[in-house]
Amino acid sequence: MQKITAVMDEFPEFALLRNLYHTVEHMYSKTDRKSAEEIWDQWMLYLPPEKAKDYKDWCETYLVSEECFI
Repeated sequence: MQKITAVMDEFPEFALLRNLYHTVEHMYSKTDRKSAEEIWDQWMLYLPPEKAKDYKDWCETYLVSEECFI
């Protein structure tokens, strides 16, 4: 587990992808639609926005490099 943490600290893009993956797992584990939709809304925050202005802010929020998501 320490190696994964070290990689995610070094490369925040991996941390973001891991969060995307685990959020989907969490969403599918819900037994009711309302709870799953709440998780979906959280998951959508991890995705890069379409507007250029918002994109820069998103990269700063998640500490990711723009080049990885263009």
